[in-house]
Amino acid sequence: KPVGGEVRMRIFICDDEEIFREEEKRICEAYFGDKEEVEIIQGCSGKDVIAYGQPVDILLLDIDMPKMDGIEIKDALQEIGEEIPIVFITNHEERMREAFGKNVIGFVDKGKMEEEIPRFLGQINRLYTFRWIEGEDGERYNSREVNYIKTDGRNYIRLYKKDGESVLLRRHMKEMQLLLEEVDFLFVHREYLVNMREITKIEKTALWIGDTEIPISVRKSHMVKETYQAFRRKRMRYQ
Repeated sequence: KPVGGEVRMRIFICDDEEIFREEEKRICEAYFGDKEEVEIIQGCSGKDVIAYGQPVDILLLDIDMPKMDGIEIKDALQEIGEEIPIVFITNHEERMREAFGKNVIGFVDKGKMEEEIPRFLGQINRLYTFRWIEGEDGERYNSREVNYIKTDGRNYIRLYKKDGESVLLRRHMKEMQLLLEEVDFLFVHREYLVNMREITKIEKTALWIGDTEIPISVRKSHMVKETYQAFRRKRMRYQ
């Protein structure tokens, strides 16, 4: 696990053969280098993947494994609602058609891992970009952990986080909009800036993040709909 910073990306490598796990780990470490805050987890079975219980940004998954193969793991994750981007690592091209699915972003031949794994790491790295939001007394908040931001008085905003906490900061909404617009936050109302990754439902005059209803400005309604649709199309290219 990286030292000195929060995890930026978490990669899970699952293969029943240690030699391949270690080779994939080496390739990932070489791609990101020492400056990135990346955590790499290894597992040798489907049970390890299902039981892990932490957010995973990319799963490098062997297709051919005993007891529970990669395709069964993919199906089990989908059944429980885990939308983890999966790259299958395989020597069995004949099983690729069987392995396609909602969260499968590609396939890598075990003989070409050195060339092909970095391509998928690049895709996921671009998709999961984030910004640090500077708080009081040196605190920092990862934008990926924020559901939405709301104004709280003239000179303050409040971050509403995934863990249920809210944090009051002395910041202007315009400042947050400029900081976060490149990492999929959308200004939907003069009081609200939302993380599009967390939207669960959207209508003409409101959207929902979980059970929280957030208003959409009438004059922004068309723009919000178009921007969100473009965001969904972008994400679907990797799922």
